[in-house]
Amino acid sequence: MKNRRKAIRVPSGNRRCLCAIFVGLFALLSVTSALSQEPKIFAYTQVRNAANIAIDEEGRAYPVDIGSRLFHAMMAESGLEYEIEIAPWARIIQYLDTRPNIAAYTLVRTAEREDRYHWIGLVININSYLYGLSERASELPSSIEEARSSRVGSIRNDAYDNLLLGLGFSNVINIANSAPWVELLERGRLDLVPFSEQALAEYLEQQGLSADALVPMIKLDALSTGLYIAVSKQTDSVLVDRMRAAYQAIVENGVYEEVLGAVQGGFPN
Repeated sequence: MKNRRKAIRVPSGNRRCLCAIFVGLFALLSVTSALSQEPKIFAYTQVRNAANIAIDEEGRAYPVDIGSRLFHAMMAESGLEYEIEIAPWARIIQYLDTRPNIAAYTLVRTAEREDRYHWIGLVININSYLYGLSERASELPSSIEEARSSRVGSIRNDAYDNLLLGLGFSNVINIANSAPWVELLERGRLDLVPFSEQALAEYLEQQGLSADALVPMIKLDALSTGLYIAVSKQTDSVLVDRMRAAYQAIVENGVYEEVLGAVQGGFPN
């Protein structure tokens, strides 16, 4: 004779009670899961010097400049999940202006930008100039007024580009961030190019060019300032506070100084 399993009958009142318990447990698990999944920070940067880009095992490019090293150190301290992507500056500004959980570096902190973003911390201070070929120094302009009609190279929508247009430069030529700046000067395609002192020294060294190949012709006072890590205004204040606290921690524990001492250079954006 086959054994028959008897069905256990639960009174209707108890069934309703069990259903309520299961629904409650499911809701609790869903809330717990949602709370445990913190938002990811998406960081963007533009690298002007190709030597500051490395390639991983899967063929993807990633930045290795000073801003990136500081950002990695800060985010490790914060415990937040994040990704870094190299992108054109116009796209970075669009994301920074319109989306939550967006970080960008290195960003020039200007009066016009002050209230648009959350400013996390300084990466590096810089002095910026319009540079020209040493051999052409005697014929190049030495003031903003004289330079307004000169052919000046810039990257579209970065801080230099915006400044030059704002100063009334009529012949700004947008070029790719990987363009051979010195070669364009030598070929007569450009008269002047904007650089920070640190960035130019790094660029000339990595290109195997003489340190005095270019000379500063005109100081750009508005961009002789600090480069920062910034976060979009739409980002939750709790995340912003954690990033600021993490930045302060790496300054106080010496990590910031170590990174700054190991890698020099910076590019206004």
